[in-house]
Amino acid sequence: MVAVSLAILSSGAAAAQTSTSYVVAPIRSELSGSDTVGALRSGLICAPAGKLRWSDVAHDPARAARLVATTLGERGVRADMPADDRIGSPPVGERRIVGDVIRLEASACLKQYGLLRKLSPKRSMSGRGEIAIRWRVHRTGVREPEATYVTCADFALNGDARQPDALLDQGIAAAARDFGDLLTGKPASPRCEEATAS
Repeated sequence: MVAVSLAILSSGAAAAQTSTSYVVAPIRSELSGSDTVGALRSGLICAPAGKLRWSDVAHDPARAARLVATTLGERGVRADMPADDRIGSPPVGERRIVGDVIRLEASACLKQYGLLRKLSPKRSMSGRGEIAIRWRVHRTGVREPEATYVTCADFALNGDARQPDALLDQGIAAAARDFGDLLTGKPASPRCEEATAS
């Protein structure tokens, strides 16, 4: 069961109505490739194997935006596929969603060991994590956001370590689901303040 919580940082407007349409910009990250995000383990008993770095699990920004747009649609929010640029100016009547991963804490294990590590075309990685995403909503032609939110989600980290683009999918989708609920006027749970301490 994925546990999700969120907090509103600031808002210059009331919750958006479902009639509002949105454009989702590529989902970026404030983390860099060498940043440590947790512990890495490997082998049959998942023995300690060093640090888990952002580069080991980093998502593809455009792919993540497509996932966010699809997830928002499932929550009743009209959201289009990724915009070409980060801020820009969406068409009149639309708003732009700019998302950034601002925190990730995870623990993961690479299951292959010995000869399997060399012979297998896939390196299975599994674990748990907590992700925090900041969402900024921009009006047409306005660079300052009209509202800023943060969502936090606990999630299962699963996938192929050789193709890390999808490793954070469950976390990104969980955060987007609660963000979508917030956009449609549902209440937030006050838990994400620590994610924005910096």
